[in-house]
Amino acid sequence: VGFPIKNKEELTHLAEKLGIEYVFLLTQEERFEFIKKKGKSELFNEIIEIIVNLSDFDLIIFMGSDMRVPLVEKIFSIQVIGIVIGHSPIKESKYVHPEKIIEIVKQVKN
Repeated sequence: VGFPIKNKEELTHLAEKLGIEYVFLLTQEERFEFIKKKGKSELFNEIIEIIVNLSDFDLIIFMGSDMRVPLVEKIFSIQVIGIVIGHSPIKESKYVHPEKIIEIVKQVKN
């Protein structure tokens, strides 16, 4: 899970290759579209649904700002591995090195 991610497609393909079961990545543009196109209750319900779905997993890899990573770590009772991609507020999509994800998955599998 992460936003705003510049290399969304690259990381999505990598996640599929690594067997990651759930991928939710947004670019900066997609992040604002996600918020803008929904009404307040629809947005709230969708966020709650995402949180509920994520709580079914054993581990979450979350990529976000220095403000959001600690919040996500506190929300879930499962293990969250946070990758800080910038100082809040992040105003543009950030590149995440695929090697970071590969290394995390290797460590978790061992």
